[in-house]
Order: sequence, then structure tokens, then C-alpha cells
Amino acid sequence: MRLLAVLTAFALAASAVPAHAGWGRTPVGTPVVTALADQHRPLAVPDGDGGAFLVFADLRAGGYDVYAQRINRAGNRVWSADGVPVCSASGLQDMPRLVADGAGGIVVTWEDHRGTSYDVYAQRLDGDGNRLWTPDGVLLGGANGDQVDPALVSDGAGGAIVAWTDFRGGATSDVYVQHVSGAGAPVLAPNGVILSAAAFDQDSPALASDGAGGAFVVWNDFRNGSNSDLYMAHLTAGGALPWGVGGVVLANGAGDQISASIAEATAGGALFVWTDTRAGNSDIYGQRINASGAKLWNANGLAVCDASNDQQFAVLQHDGADGMFVAWEDARSSNDNIFAHHLDSTGWPVWQVNGIAVCTAPGAQLEPQMVRDTAGGIILCWQDQRGANVDLYTQHVNFEGAPVWNGDGLPLCNAPAAQLYPSLVPDATGGAIAVWEDSRNLLVDLYAQRVLEDGTLGSSEPVITSITDVPNDNGGHVAITWQASVFEAPVPNVFQYRLWRRAPGGQWAAVDSAGPTLGAFYVRNGSTTADSTPGVTTPRTAFKVEAEAFDRTHSWWSAPDSGLSLDSQPPATPAGFLVLSLGNGQARAKWARSREADFWKYRMYFGQEWWFVPNEFTFRHTIVDTTWLGDIEPGWWIKLVAVDVHGNESDAAFALPEPSVGVEGGTPAMAFLGAASPNPMRETSTLRFGLSRESDVHMRVYDQQGRQVCVLASGRLPAGQHLAAWTGRDARGNVVAPGVYFVRATLEGREFTQRIVRVR
Repeated sequence: MRLLAVLTAFALAASAVPAHAGWGRTPVGTPVVTALADQHRPLAVPDGDGGAFLVFADLRAGGYDVYAQRINRAGNRVWSADGVPVCSASGLQDMPRLVADGAGGIVVTWEDHRGTSYDVYAQRLDGDGNRLWTPDGVLLGGANGDQVDPALVSDGAGGAIVAWTDFRGGATSDVYVQHVSGAGAPVLAPNGVILSAAAFDQDSPALASDGAGGAFVVWNDFRNGSNSDLYMAHLTAGGALPWGVGGVVLANGAGDQISASIAEATAGGALFVWTDTRAGNSDIYGQRINASGAKLWNANGLAVCDASNDQQFAVLQHDGADGMFVAWEDARSSNDNIFAHHLDSTGWPVWQVNGIAVCTAPGAQLEPQMVRDTAGGIILCWQDQRGANVDLYTQHVNFEGAPVWNGDGLPLCNAPAAQLYPSLVPDATGGAIAVWEDSRNLLVDLYAQRVLEDGTLGSSEPVITSITDVPNDNGGHVAITWQASVFEAPVPNVFQYRLWRRAPGGQWAAVDSAGPTLGAFYVRNGSTTADSTPGVTTPRTAFKVEAEAFDRTHSWWSAPDSGLSLDSQPPATPAGFLVLSLGNGQARAKWARSREADFWKYRMYFGQEWWFVPNEFTFRHTIVDTTWLGDIEPGWWIKLVAVDVHGNESDAAFALPEPSVGVEGGTPAMAFLGAASPNPMRETSTLRFGLSRESDVHMRVYDQQGRQVCVLASGRLPAGQHLAAWTGRDARGNVVAPGVYFVRATLEGREFTQRIVRVR
């Protein structure tokens, strides 16, 4: 390899443009999907490695299809730039939902109108975005009438339990459920089993795992004929309904109990919150049940917030100790704001009664989303109309219920136009990742942003932004570029960066280090474990970057990324190429052995003119040694190239077989002038000539206009074989221009001519 193996480092200017998108550190977001037409209502779940999976409805083909994307914790799109299709069958596919499958991928369900009515389908994707089940999905509910509004929860074994609103019974709706296995097979009866056959409508199911492969399901239920109550059922892993068909009451007080959210609790129970109008206006109520369905709080739930005016659209997070965090839209101050609360496992309010204000800025704050941090608090984001457009804001509330960031939150994205319908997931380090609809480009695209636990946007860890081939080398090296950790400045806390490389066996090893230089980006040249070779699987080498803290006890790690090296440098032209005619249509060739470390073989080509092109039609032989003996037509030229292990061919050495001259290296039987080698030449080309007796020799170089360029030999020489070299210069020592030149020699009174092509 020609490139030195020493790794060099330098800081790049802040204006350097990375090859990946990556998280930005200003509230504008990073593009996730920007395909033509609109992308709507993204929903996300954690990918298990600090990034996120998301699904969305997509109009790029004219009608709604379901697509998915994965972004890693560095903010880079892992799958195709604009996502991968989950289902692009005929008709409409809409309302996708997803869960992690527990094996590095996801299960997705959606409404599907490829037939005469809406049905429910599902698909599973692995961590690389490959569809694992029937290409356009597995049919879960396809009875007469519409099956809509699917919801799902993981079964813990690669499959999912899916419930939906079902109109197979006519004008009123029921709730059905199906279990699809990790292999994509429906487990329960075809088209699902009914959870409630009560009168009037049952709709809008929500699910949580029971911790044992089954699920708890809650839904809106109008069986009393006047208002909505909440009912719930338990579906076991074996498909049983221990609480009976029809379910049991969760809440049936005066007014409506509607729009329940549910979360898994420990010991096989569940947590619920919902909108409740028992007092005349909308309030937020909650409940906790055990594995048997027994209500552990008041019979019809506890008031999470019953402040004046309306509270609605509550979202729920388990607090890790069988209590709950709840956030909602709150109009107690006339316009909608964001409030939140924390109830412990007994239903006791940990924070102040009726919750704490997360944001009370002017204008409306809507659609709160919430995740837990790693220190007993929560991070929220919401749609915010305090300005001229709808923007996204975020806030961190600590364990004590105190907002940590600016009073009414920090802008998560305040780009032009509207940012809508955020979906928020934890980033595994105490922060969160939000994905949303964004109309800054007129069409509706999907953007994302990461917020750290301290309110910083972007990444705390270094971020690999590109791994690219080092150009014009002999392979074996890539350039790794990364964005500095936020802990490098303004308060220095990075002792050093270390570059790690993964070996083919999977082990990681540190291969280089660099002290911080306060640069925005860094770049290293790193050696790879293999090169890309045509015709075989492309080998990629994985790297990651560690920012080691000054205390030397902890580090911030980039997400791994990989690149490949390409050998783009051809071998040197074979030297000393000589072909001797042996008579009877045979010739013998000899040349010097290649000194290239990645040399593979030689290829030999035959042509009738010196300028013929080596290609598949002129190819004759593959040779691994440095000699050849074989047949050739009189007057034909031979070209020889060296080939390296990556398929790169050298420039050709070429020669016309010289007349039979007796024993090679001894006194020839007659005078001859051999072909120049190498030819074409860049710096020096050598000609072999022979004399059968002592004789006068005159050898000169001429250009195409017949003008003498220089003298190569003049004088009397003894019998035997000799060499003459031309360095590509004229008689004054000036380098001549590229082109065709002629060597004319007078040997033993006979005239000989050879062509030499000089190239740059």
C-alpha cells in the first residue's frame, strides 16, 4: 500500500459540510423524510440504541401508503433517505401504528382499503428495514364492513396483539382483537375475536402489555345508550378472556368517560387516564388495577385534575414505581396551556393538587407528548401558537415538579411555517427525540430533533458525520469525520477523543487518539480491515468515537458508523518487457516481476497495430509468472498489463516481436532494434538493440514532423546486445511535449525504426 499507515489528525473549520445530516444545535430540526408529496402523522418508538423507528402515511405515489424510517442517535437516517415501504398495495393504507418487536425491529399495523372496505393489516420489519412477513402485510381483520383505528402492543416474542373498531355487525361498532405471531401468523380465529358484543357502539381501543405475553385492552363503550363509559378486558397469551366477553367496567360515572390512555404497571397490572365530564366540564381522571382487574384507587377513578374549565387529551407515562406521570391540555386560564402531574402508586398527588404549569405562554399550547428522563422527571413537547406560526416547544420537569428550563419552555423547532403532531421518544441518555410534520417546504415533510436532559439541542456525544474513502490511494484507508461533543466547550470537560475500530470478529479496539482542539469537527484517516473488491460482498469497517471526560471515569460515545475503502490506484507498468520471435509463428516474452504489494496477475493482449485498445476482444492470456511462450501471427503487437487484487489495470507495456537473434543475452545472429519499454512512456523508455559484429551505430529520436529531437547513440560498438535509454528530453535537456516520436537506428548498415508514445 502506498499510503502511510500513520494516522493524521486536524480540526476542520466550522463551515465544513458533513456527508450525513446529523442533529443540529439550533431549533430548526433535521430532515427525516422529504419525498415528493406529503407525509403525515409520524409515530415513533425507541430503537433500543438511542435512536427511533417511525411510521407514517405517505402520498408520494398519489394515494396513501405506509412507510417507515429509522434515525440513529446521531440524527442520521439509517434506512433509505425517504424511508422504506411497509405497504404500497393498491387502494389506501392509512393510520399506521407501531411497537418495537423486542428483537431490534418493529411491528406495524394500519387501516387498509385495497378491497371494498377498510381492513386491518400488519407487517414486521427488522432493524435494517427489511419486511419479514408477506410483502404487503398480513390480514388480521377482513370481515364484512369496515375495520378501522387499529392499536397494538408487543407480545414479547416478535409478534403483537392488535385491537380495532369493527363494523361487521352493521351500523354500530364493536371491538375485536387478533394476535399475530413473530412469524406473521394470526393466532386467534380468522378476522379476530370480539371483546364486546354489547349494544350500541364500542370503539377506540388502547392496549398495554400484561407482562406475560397477553394484553389489557380499554375502549369507549356506549352500551348504556346515553353517554360513553370505559370498559376493559384481559386477553391472555393463550387467547383466553378471563374477565369474560364484554369486559368489565373501568369507569361509568355521570357524563362521559372517554379517550383513555393505558400503560403497563408492574406485577401484571395497568395504569389508566382519561377525559371525564362527570362534573359538567372535562377533567382528567386516573385508575390503577392489579393483574386480576381489581381497582386499586376509587371505584370510578381519582381526579388527576378537576380545575375549572376543560382539561383533555391526557398522555400517560408509568413512573417506574407503579405511579404515573400525566400531561394534558388545560384551559383553566381560558386558553389552552400545558399542565402535568405525578401520582404515586396509591394515587396520592406527588406534585401540587391539579398539577403544575408546564407552559402558560400566550396563545394555545396543544398536543402534549411526554417521556421519562433518567432522574425521576419528565421531558415534554407540544404544539405552540405563541408566535405567528405553530412551533414546537419543550420543557423538562424534575422529580420535585419544577420546570427546569426557561419558564415557558425552549423552542424545539421554530422554523418557518407550521410544525405539527410531534411524537416523542426517550433517547436512552435522559433526553428525548421528537419527530413531526413540517410544512416549511410547502409540501408536508417529516423532521426530527434531539433535546438533551440539560436542554441542549443535538448530541452530547461526538457524532460521526461521514466515513469516506481516501481518494487516489491503494486502498486500506478511510477518512472519519465527527462533530465535537458539546462537553468540549464552553466548559471544557473532554480530556481526549479516541477512535475505535471493530475487527471482523466483532471486537472493538482503540486505534488512535487526539486531544481536543475546540474545533467544530474533527477528521482522522483510519485503516480499514479490508478493501472493496468488484464482484464480491463489499466489506465495510465500523468505527466509533469516544469523548473521554477529564475525570477519566466516564465517556460519551458516538453511534457506530461504517465505511469502505477503495483501491483506485493502478499498479506500475510492467518493466523490461521484451518479445523475441522464435520463428514458425512462435514468440517468447519476458519482463520484470511486479513489486506491488497488492499484485494479482498479468493480462496479455494481441493487436495488429501498436495503438490497438486492450479489451475483451483483444485479450489472449492470463499469466501469473514473468515469462510467456506461445503462438502469434507475424506483424502482430503484444500489450502486457499488471492487475492488482481489486481489478485495477496498469498502463500497457507493448512490443513487436523482434527477429530471431539467436541466444537471448548473447551475440545475435543479425542486427536488430527491439521495441521501447515502457511504451507509452512518462519519464524514461529503454530500447534493446543487437549487433552480430562490431559496427558503427547511429540512433536518433525524431518528432512527427521529421525534426531531430536528440541523439541516443553514435559511435562504434562491439558485437552483442546493448541498451539505449531516452528520458523524454531534447538535445538541450528540455522535456518534450506528449506525442508520438520515432527512433531511427542504423545498425550494420541497415535502417530500423521504432515508435515511442510519450504521455503526461
